[in-house]
Amino acid sequence: KSIEMLYKFHGRDSAHPDIARCLGNLANVYYLQSDYAKARHHVNKSLAMFYKVFGKDSAHPDISSCVRLLSKLPETTTHGNEIESSTTKRQSNVQCTKSSKRRKLDKMDR
Repeated sequence: KSIEMLYKFHGRDSAHPDIARCLGNLANVYYLQSDYAKARHHVNKSLAMFYKVFGKDSAHPDISSCVRLLSKLPETTTHGNEIESSTTKRQSNVQCTKSSKRRKLDKMDR
């Protein structure tokens, strides 16, 4: 409801920091609920609005928050299916490397 109130007050086509923050908050809620498609949609709208308000080259904390949330979202395919995030891939690669090194050390001890 708050987003609708903000749109009504500032105008639906208005780029206002309050609207952008509300969209960012919604994105965080969707992220916590693991609804990554909705989270991505709202954080992208929020980021676009912050860029309009502060400029693309701005180092504003609200822009940083949006970018940070985007980096936490898993990548998606063109069909909307979630795939492993790059962080998960890196973690599993590290685990595989550690396991491989342990096996080599075990063979050397024999």
